[in-house]
Amino acid sequence: MAQRPGSADFESLWSRTVAPLEPPNRRGDGTSEVGVVDPAAWPDLGAHPRLYVKRQRAFYCRPAWNAFRRTPTLRRELRFIRRARSLGVAVPDVVHYDEGASERALLILAEIPGVQDLALAVAGALPRERNTVFENVGKMLAKLHCAGILHGAIYPKHVLVEFAAPHMVWLIDFEKARRVMSPLKAATRDLARLLRHAPFVTAADLDSLLGGYPEPLRNRVRSHVAGYGDVQAKR
Repeated sequence: MAQRPGSADFESLWSRTVAPLEPPNRRGDGTSEVGVVDPAAWPDLGAHPRLYVKRQRAFYCRPAWNAFRRTPTLRRELRFIRRARSLGVAVPDVVHYDEGASERALLILAEIPGVQDLALAVAGALPRERNTVFENVGKMLAKLHCAGILHGAIYPKHVLVEFAAPHMVWLIDFEKARRVMSPLKAATRDLARLLRHAPFVTAADLDSLLGGYPEPLRNRVRSHVAGYGDVQAKR
């Protein structure tokens, strides 16, 4: 699973100082942390924008296709980033991935320049611009969902929107992604999560977002998610 550009090696990268973005996530004996670094300090990884470094120790998931096999969560994220890209979803560039001894895994992603999260992107936006943003969100999510992929962590902070028109949408953080039985299940679960955590989404926004889905899936999804969050109250 290793992906090694230049002279970088696992122990060297693991031991380097990274500015943490948030406190480590702990699960049993496992830990997961994410930080950011200036690429100038890590020239052996090539020329990139800022780098986001994810490091995990004994942090596992169990794939549905093999529940008895523990898989590093970052390996799952790498797999679904690649799958999403193959479907035409805009995702971060993977700079490096490797696994080391003592149940450790390391994933390094390039920063996406010129973006802001969904909440900031639509705050104060003109109606036409807001409509475009939500249409683009729907188009990206539909590519995943129609392939039976559940993102699993669709929060506003994981939906990034380019400042400049036409406001391309990027999806990040695929650690909880997985395959599900149907596009409807993938769409309803992800959109229900988004609407619960995005009180700024109006009924008109939801209409624009669902416009990115093919019919008849669009109407089936609508009947499942229209009551979540504050959407109904805003009709």
